Amino acid sequence: NAEILYPILEEAPAACKALRENYDNLVNVADYCYNNYIQVLSLTKALEETKNFATQSLASVAYQISTLASSVLSLLDAQTNQLRHMESSINLIGQLSGSVYTDDDKHEARGPKPARRRPQSSPPNHQGNCRNFK
Repeated sequence: NAEILYPILEEAPAACKALRENYDNLVNVADYCYNNYIQVLSLTKALEETKNFATQSLASVAYQISTLASSVLSLLDAQTNQLRHMESSINLIGQLSGSVYTDDDKHEARGPKPARRRPQSSPPNHQGNCRNFK
């Protein structure tokens, strides 16, 4: 996912800058076409030139918007995949921690653990205190 995210995040400022430049270019084209239309002798020629400039400029803007939109969609897809992965990890942790608690509950259901008995040592030698009975 990082292979997808980082290039998109690095390219986004340049793409936005290109859109702003295209906006400025469209304004310049509009000014040129307006001035050309006023000054030219052949209105048909000026109209054709204006159509060509407008078509080229709008196609360029549409292409850049499409490219930027594709990048944003790729970014959203990558983030969605990351969230799905995180959700899966959280579910797995929940299942594992649930099974640990279930095991503890089973032990509690059996009752308390019996006390551990110490191994008995051999009885002390009391020969001096014993009486011999015959």
